[in-house]
Amino acid sequence: MIGVSTPPRRIVEWGCGGGANAVHFAPLAETYVGIDIAQPSLQECARQLDAAGFRNFEPVLVDACAPDTALTQIAQKCDLFLSTYVFELFPTPAYGLQVLKIARKLLNEGGMAIIQIRFMRDSWTSRPKRFAYKRNVISNAYRVETFWDEAEKCGFSPQAVRLVPRETLNDQSNYAYFVLTT
Repeated sequence: MIGVSTPPRRIVEWGCGGGANAVHFAPLAETYVGIDIAQPSLQECARQLDAAGFRNFEPVLVDACAPDTALTQIAQKCDLFLSTYVFELFPTPAYGLQVLKIARKLLNEGGMAIIQIRFMRDSWTSRPKRFAYKRNVISNAYRVETFWDEAEKCGFSPQAVRLVPRETLNDQSNYAYFVLTT
């Protein structure tokens, strides 16, 4: 779709969790960097990748209150930045935009980011709720055009967005998948 023909040498995944994406994406790269705020998640991701025979995993533990520390912990830039089902869990949209800026700094020129967000519609049900965390854990959503514009401000060239109004796999709604290049 965007003319990329060579596989990425380094992939960075923000919010690698237990490795659900890693086991599919890591075999495409020489090095897979997983960023998370929970050490047990990084350990599980490493275990899953080891079981799949992938030995070049670099775990990065970041303090949730200081996401910029990822920049000092990752020595080399990457060709692909990946983040799915994470931006919706950030505490505020501004926090997500901070991570978007970090993503741009981590990418080589000619690199690509795949970022999934929850999007808002003009209805109460699709807007983030800032109360009753247990019931409203998905507390962060963006307007699609706002996220696109913010990506451009960070230095990305948005290439595509795929809107998924209803995801049958988990019966959730309002997912947007962005493909951004540098």
